[in-house]
Amino acid sequence: MTADEFWKIVDMLDWKYADKDDEKILKPAVTYLASCSDEDIFAFDEIMSKLLYDIDGDQWYAGDSGDVFLYERCIALVNGKQFYDQVKAGKQKLDPDMEFESLLTLPGSAWALKHGASPDDYRHFSKYSYESFSNVANWKHLNDKYSDSNREDTQLS
Repeated sequence: MTADEFWKIVDMLDWKYADKDDEKILKPAVTYLASCSDEDIFAFDEIMSKLLYDIDGDQWYAGDSGDVFLYERCIALVNGKQFYDQVKAGKQKLDPDMEFESLLTLPGSAWALKHGASPDDYRHFSKYSYESFSNVANWKHLNDKYSDSNREDTQLS
């Protein structure tokens, strides 16, 4: 699966159900992805995880909880490639009042539909963690804190 294919699947989300039913919003994308190979489902998961990982850092963080920050970052993806690229470049801010946690269920739901299984049985683990604060390189204040404490330890030795 290519990045372009990933974005085409994201564009399948049906927003006429916004504020009503996340499963219905996801359904066209889940159905399409379920028709793909397991490798493509896993690749979708990898691309999604990497994109979320790439915007995990000080630059995008507004001080919310880690979970809320993750769900806000999902909004950057569901709004499409152009919006995501603007967020990543710092030209567009994440809205702390918007979230779409359900995006995270898309690959597992597609895999479950394909295999007649429960999404809980989905066992693909991405190379990149999309959990907030995972991309240590993007968290300058954390890096500075740990660098400062390392310097203190060195000075005490």
